[in-house]
Amino acid sequence: MEILSTINVKKTRKPHRCFGCARDIPAGSSMCKINHVDGGVISTTRWCDVCQEVWRNHMSPDDEIDMGDLKIEMPQEWESARLDIEGEAVKNDG
Repeated sequence: MEILSTINVKKTRKPHRCFGCARDIPAGSSMCKINHVDGGVISTTRWCDVCQEVWRNHMSPDDEIDMGDLKIEMPQEWESARLDIEGEAVKNDG
């Protein structure tokens, strides 16, 4: 996979879904938008602030994941970053 561009969005205009945790990113939230090409196919993934932090601290640039894998495969690291960034406990995120 080759990254074509990375755009830090300060305030989204509409809702999106985070690739790292598969949670909704509500309109008005910050996120990172990454455009990349893999096998000749150009795609865009969007990352919430929590998943960006988990990726920076626990993953290497060559790692690859599927939708939702950061939250599923690294639940303690993900929840710790979520608490640091979002500051509240979630009873059940579905």
